[in-house]
Amino acid sequence: MKLMYVLLASCLVLTTSCSIREREQALEKRADELNQKEQQLLLKEKQLQLKEEELLAQQKLIDSTLLVDTLLPVDSSMLGTWTVQMKCTETNCPGSAVGDVRTIVWEISVQDRNLIAKAYDNKKLARIYTGQFTENGAILTYHPESEPKDANRNITITLQKPVEGKISGRREIVGVNQCKIVYDLEMRKQ
Repeated sequence: MKLMYVLLASCLVLTTSCSIREREQALEKRADELNQKEQQLLLKEKQLQLKEEELLAQQKLIDSTLLVDTLLPVDSSMLGTWTVQMKCTETNCPGSAVGDVRTIVWEISVQDRNLIAKAYDNKKLARIYTGQFTENGAILTYHPESEPKDANRNITITLQKPVEGKISGRREIVGVNQCKIVYDLEMRKQ
């Protein structure tokens, strides 16, 4: 009878160990399936993220075309050579003072419906501004990446429509540490 108990216990241990191995294999298989599903979800998440970025870029493009009406007519009265007097009206930057006055020459032209203003100081090209016509005049900007000396400056110019050969406007420079200089512009056609 003892032998029978020993045999029965051995069979029980063998079937239990077989069942544990089967369970381990089933758990490993299930873990592999979960890993595959996780990888598939990560891939779908990345695809959704790329799609979202693409949609945001398209929305930004659509929004930017709403801001600038590319069908606005070219205001030919703005084109030509202008004497520009700039008077500082506001500043918190070192080296500049309210009341400072500078006079330079701008040549304004159009290229592919883009407004181009070349600024000359003492007959030497100092900057090139680019921009667009607006209903009320024009907006120009200067992108300093091409000039190391201006790398930390952003310049925005707002011009009114010409009246009797004169243009008034505003030039705003934002520099290092958000220091700001504002000039009132008075332009006369040469």
